[in-house]
Amino acid sequence: LCHANQDELAGTGALEYIRWGEAQGYHTRASVKSRRRWYDLGEQDNVYLGMNNLVGDTARTFFAPEGMLFTHNFQVFHINCDIAERLCTAMNSTMFQLMVGATGVVNYGGGVLRIETYENAKMPVVLPNLLPELDVAVFNAADWDVLTPSAARRHIDAAVYNALGLTPDERAAVHAGVTELVANRKRRAGSISSR
Repeated sequence: LCHANQDELAGTGALEYIRWGEAQGYHTRASVKSRRRWYDLGEQDNVYLGMNNLVGDTARTFFAPEGMLFTHNFQVFHINCDIAERLCTAMNSTMFQLMVGATGVVNYGGGVLRIETYENAKMPVVLPNLLPELDVAVFNAADWDVLTPSAARRHIDAAVYNALGLTPDERAAVHAGVTELVANRKRRAGSISSR
């Protein structure tokens, strides 16, 4: 996120890094060559939540309590920090995974969904103010697979299901629905052969 010209960076590691990038030819790539300073990403706001655009089995929403910058591979949410953690809970629940599976319509190879901004904007999500605050450590769980829920995912799901007042049978139906959507998408992708 360097906004300085190269002559202003004399004697810095940043200039060395820029020159290294130019030696690799990065400055000639289509994605950056039209910029005034090829290495300058422009002014960007820190955001608290970002969700992966491409979804295999599981959509994942990342929470950055201090805010961070996300690449174009993420949908970002410009929201009030006060609700970010609770919205992250809602968006990492199996209930939301059901919405993702039902909404994402563009298939890539292997059955991967791409969630567009307009689709994300329409997706139903549990109101954050209905959810309790969870320990943010739950969002650091390495195992996030919706098909075989980890303890962290079950903890998040319990908060969402309790807020919605779902019965055990209804909770099981949500998981079964997500599993079926993912399995069907993978099966369809596997039935397409390249010639």
